[in-house]
Amino acid sequence: MWTYSLILLISWLPVFLASFYRKFNYKTIYRPLFIAITVTAFCFVIWDIIFTAQGVWGFSSEYLIGSKIVNLPLEEVLFFLVIPYCCFFTYYLLRKSKLINEARAQFFKIILLLFLFPTFFTAIFATHSYTATVCGINILLFSFAIWKQTPRFKVLLVSYFFNLIPFTIVNHFLTTGISTISKNPIVWYNSSQFSGLRFFNIPFEDFLYMWAMLMLVHLILEWQIMRKKLRI
Repeated sequence: MWTYSLILLISWLPVFLASFYRKFNYKTIYRPLFIAITVTAFCFVIWDIIFTAQGVWGFSSEYLIGSKIVNLPLEEVLFFLVIPYCCFFTYYLLRKSKLINEARAQFFKIILLLFLFPTFFTAIFATHSYTATVCGINILLFSFAIWKQTPRFKVLLVSYFFNLIPFTIVNHFLTTGISTISKNPIVWYNSSQFSGLRFFNIPFEDFLYMWAMLMLVHLILEWQIMRKKLRI
């Protein structure tokens, strides 16, 4: 079946078409963005391969076209290219608009919360591999971003909250499935390897997973922009 592929296509197509609208001009950052997304996708695919092999999560074949890269469905690999591309459209528009005040003092409490929450979560669910890993990666990336005083970090944070709406819709279908096709979800999770907390049937860790993925893309993208002195 083409279900997983169709979900990705529906997510990608509106953003791709909007990128050619002259007022948005999203395609002007395609080169550094694609580099950032490709590097991030490589890291997350390796993580995905390991956890799939360990049975932390897996995929229901009735929703897939059948092609695989190592032990991952082709659709899962494409996920790491499509979703950051879509999410960073929001980031690009917010960054370009310059509506977000970059004064860090104004969101210090949020920064502190984003650091302390994964730390606290890890302490409670340290024996759950998905929870411990995603929280640890969040702490490392977040600490590095703050230490390096990465530009436009507040823009990333605001865009993340905007992207939670489409991300929740997409991930709900992935973790719930399509009842007319199968009772199984497209992506299933081993209940012993995550906290068990869900929102619209989405493991809570998935929201931290998304945040980690966007942080890494952001760090690589902004490093390229600074290094090459690109004007956006």
